[in-house]
Amino acid sequence: MRTISFTLRAVLGIFIACGQLLIASDNHIPHSHSHTTSVCRGYAVGLAFNRSWDSGTCQTQNMNISAVADNYFNKVGGSDLAGNQAGDIILWGNKYGQSHAAYILTPGTSYGNIIVTEVASTGADKTDSINLTDVISRVGSNPWGYARFKKQWSIKAQNDFEDGDVKVHNSTGESPLTVGNLKWGSEYDLEAVEDGEVVGNYKRIFQTWRKGNMYGPVYSSHADTTVDLEPASGVYQELYTARFHKEYNVTFQNYFIGIGNAGIIKVKDVQYTAPETDEVEETYSINAEAVNQTLNSIIYTFDRWKKGSTTVSTSKNYDFYPTDHTTYTAHFVGKPTQVQGISCTTPPGELIHIT
Repeated sequence: MRTISFTLRAVLGIFIACGQLLIASDNHIPHSHSHTTSVCRGYAVGLAFNRSWDSGTCQTQNMNISAVADNYFNKVGGSDLAGNQAGDIILWGNKYGQSHAAYILTPGTSYGNIIVTEVASTGADKTDSINLTDVISRVGSNPWGYARFKKQWSIKAQNDFEDGDVKVHNSTGESPLTVGNLKWGSEYDLEAVEDGEVVGNYKRIFQTWRKGNMYGPVYSSHADTTVDLEPASGVYQELYTARFHKEYNVTFQNYFIGIGNAGIIKVKDVQYTAPETDEVEETYSINAEAVNQTLNSIIYTFDRWKKGSTTVSTSKNYDFYPTDHTTYTAHFVGKPTQVQGISCTTPPGELIHIT
């Protein structure tokens, strides 16, 4: 008989439980087990963890479990099985099910209307649907009670900036948001709700979900995605971080001595009347070109691009990489066109106005 490593991943499988067709993922369950032969406890516990009979790495058809563990199941004694639900495991012999175990498909108020699925004996095939009274007749005793799977796992989701909301399962709240009482092996919604929204003075543009912190491996490139909650043994919470880019408002303008910020300017090869403002995503560039022009009989020739008092470039055509909302200003040097018959009575130190 072969034993399968608990760290492999395989294809998805399916099984029927609780009257529904469920999709089973392929990670090994955290409950201590081996894969050698079919036993009643392995089959029932595997179903509780959303595993299938014959598909995926962690199959229930050869899942060998010696006892239904307390750390994953709440135990309810009483052979009348009062309060049983679909998905509970009926136990014989003791609270570990060491005599027998069966998985409830259809709950009931008496043995006669409870339907279960089981592996009747070691190495046997599964029985998909059988009345509990038939199982009791074969086993030769009433059940000890039943075990109910603990919903003890949680998902924590956060944005990579310290603000905004996130959505986990059916809950939307402030980042970071933790949603608990979740079941191992089940699928839950995860949504970066701030995609396209303005938060903290920036429009946020979703990039990826990361598993773990913002530097963790990429989990999904979709803002609205799903999580197969399958943490390793001893891990009861999974963390996901939404990575965003900021969107910057970038303004381009001219500066002409004695005139101000008028004139024309080119942004992304399109000519505009200055100033012109565009949106630029973080890490991306935007091209702008200063245009030499004549205003009020003064020929203005480009000199340099500045951001505030800092020179950015002396190239007329330039690719800018903004790191925040900002304004880039094209500065010019002016030279009057040829004129004749000009007299001036402007006091010394004042600007000369030519008309």
